[in-house]
Amino acid sequence: MIGAAAGAFFAPIISATTVSFDKRRGLAVSLVSAGMGVAPMTIAPLAGWLVTLYGWRTTMLGIGIGTWVLLLPFVHLIRVVPLPHAVAGAASAQDPALTARQALRSPAFLIPGPRSSPAAPRIPDRSSTR
Repeated sequence: MIGAAAGAFFAPIISATTVSFDKRRGLAVSLVSAGMGVAPMTIAPLAGWLVTLYGWRTTMLGIGIGTWVLLLPFVHLIRVVPLPHAVAGAASAQDPALTARQALRSPAFLIPGPRSSPAAPRIPDRSSTR
């Protein structure tokens, strides 16, 4: 459940960071990504200590409330990005190139990773050269 929550949080934050920075976009995205990795490293010892003092229910409630208190003020800092106007000949949201069923059955969805990305560099197989 926590992994699903973190996954649902990660994509919008990376997207908002990407569209909010023109200069040093890579640095901004890498700092957000690093923050997502550092957070469990800092919260886990705190959560363990709080569980021993107050129990798991009170600890989870406290961490949840603390998260809301810290994150809600930052919501106002996220820019609203206007949607680009539809380009002539481009597929719109009403006329998608793939249906949801086709997208869910596509190899890019079923086999995530470097091989499913068309922009990913191909890594040569070294086992056949020996």
